[in-house]
Amino acid sequence: MQKSINFLSLIVMLCFLSSASCEKEPVEPDGPDKLIVGTWVRTQFEFLNAKTNGVWVLWSIPCEMDDTEEFTSDGKWIYNAGANLCSGQTIVTGGGTYRLEDNGAKVILIGRNGETPKDIETIDDQSLVLIHDMKDVDNSQIRTTYVRR
Repeated sequence: MQKSINFLSLIVMLCFLSSASCEKEPVEPDGPDKLIVGTWVRTQFEFLNAKTNGVWVLWSIPCEMDDTEEFTSDGKWIYNAGANLCSGQTIVTGGGTYRLEDNGAKVILIGRNGETPKDIETIDDQSLVLIHDMKDVDNSQIRTTYVRR
């Protein structure tokens, strides 16, 4: 009888130890530094300035709706104009590097024209929305929406 109790105690203890050691680590959600990596296709442009009375206005540029922007894990940024070029467009690829600032609330694109800061309005595993200031007299801003390719 004592052997049965010892054996049962051993089984209970093994079950307890095996379940305690198999607890899963909590999964941390991916931050902007991980989510931004990949290829993004433009789907929409919106425009805002003093003349639009604070309302985002759809700015249709069909020739740019197949453009892509790619962000690599090693900090490279690659622009591709896609097959549907705008009238007179000569630049079909470009890019440079990028970095995230303000705890992932801003992406800074660094290319041949210097630095272009863009606010990250929304980012998740399927969509990205960036806003950037046009630095003109009307305080114009452009909001670009992307989907992950």
